[in-house]
Amino acid sequence: MIDAVVTRVAALVPDLRSVERMAAFAALLRDGQLPQQTPAAYVITQGLTASRPNAIGDLYQQTVKDGISVCVVFRDIDPAGADAADSADVIIRQIIEAVAGWSANNVGTFEFTRARLAAQQDGAFVYQIDFVITDQLRFTPA
Repeated sequence: MIDAVVTRVAALVPDLRSVERMAAFAALLRDGQLPQQTPAAYVITQGLTASRPNAIGDLYQQTVKDGISVCVVFRDIDPAGADAADSADVIIRQIIEAVAGWSANNVGTFEFTRARLAAQQDGAFVYQIDFVITDQLRFTPA
């Protein structure tokens, strides 16, 4: 699922300098660094949440929501010397439009849940855009 979101965001949001997986973001955090070129996006899993299970006879069913976030790092000032807030707003909306309502891998449809400023440090800010996609567990327990 992560790879599908990375591919879609990279294709539909051309102003991003890069779109990478969670491991690249974790390495930046571990090293206390920021990406050299921004805006840079990182697609991160937020884990699963589930509703109450429903067992009918031998069949186990449970609705599961898979959380995905796109974290975008912006510099306060863009390379042209302008305030990055305006371009950040455009990119954030482009990411929401690229993912919300899209069905990845024929599982379900992504829902936009929220977008927020997650961090601000050393002349940069990180914006976190959250989505969930609904799936269902269905199996016969062993």
